[in-house]
Amino acid sequence: MEIARALQFFFTSSQYNEIDYIVLAGGSAVLPGLDDAVATRTQVSTMVANPFALMTLSGRIKKPPIASGCAGIDYRLRFGDAEV
Repeated sequence: MEIARALQFFFTSSQYNEIDYIVLAGGSAVLPGLDDAVATRTQVSTMVANPFALMTLSGRIKKPPIASGCAGIDYRLRFGDAEV
């Protein structure tokens, strides 16, 4: 498993000899059971990152964004950072 190899490299190339938890991010992170498999294989607490966990929506938004890309595009359109 690549994660175990990455951890080995981390431990041998740094002053640290343990980690508290692993945070999975990106599209593949939400594969069913992946977090449990990583935790079992590495013996390290593992969680899936949720970038929207503490995000609140304005009352002016009628329909919440369905993905981070939509939220980013919405922000850019509202504040004139770029044309889409």
